[in-house]
Amino acid sequence: MKRIAWAMGACMLVAACSHDVRLAVPLGNMVTPGTAPWLQVSQGPEQIEVKGLEQKLVLTPAPALATALQSALGKSLQPDYFTDLTVSCDSLDARMKVDQEDAPGKVAMDLSLRCTINERGFVTHGAYSAEPVTDVAANAGSGAYARALPVLLDAAAKDIAGRLHADIAANKGNPHH
Repeated sequence: MKRIAWAMGACMLVAACSHDVRLAVPLGNMVTPGTAPWLQVSQGPEQIEVKGLEQKLVLTPAPALATALQSALGKSLQPDYFTDLTVSCDSLDARMKVDQEDAPGKVAMDLSLRCTINERGFVTHGAYSAEPVTDVAANAGSGAYARALPVLLDAAAKDIAGRLHADIAANKGNPHH
C-alpha cells in the first residue's frame, strides 16, 4: 500500500513539474568587456519568471542580468564620463509579465535599481525604473518570451540611461566641479 501511495505521489510530482519550463537566455551580444569601468551594477536576480502564462516559465540570463545591464548603461553613458565620476547601482530587480486578458500579445518588463552618483565628491542617490513592453505573438511558445528578454532589457537600459544622463548633467554645475 505504501509503495502504491509513493508511486502515485511521484507521478503527481512529475506531472506537476512537467509544466515548468526553464530556458537559458543568451545576453552575450549585449556585453562589451571593459565598457565604462567607472559604472558598476551589483548582482540582481539570477532568474526571471514570466508571470501571467498558463505554464511556469523561468528565464535564466547568461551572462547575468546585472552584467548585461551594466554594459548597456556603460555604452550609453560613456560620453558623459569625466575624471572622478563613479556610478554605483544596486538593488536590481526585474520582472516580466503577460496580461492575458488586456494584452495577450504583449510582454512587459518591470526593471528597477538604485544608483549612487559620485561626481568629484558631490554624491546623489536616485531610484530608477523602466517598464518597457514588446510584442509577442498570442499563444507564443516559450522561446518567444526568451527572445523578448534582450529587447526589453535594451529598452529599459536606454530609458534608465537617459535619466542617469540627466542627473549627471544636472550636477555638473555644482561648486565641487
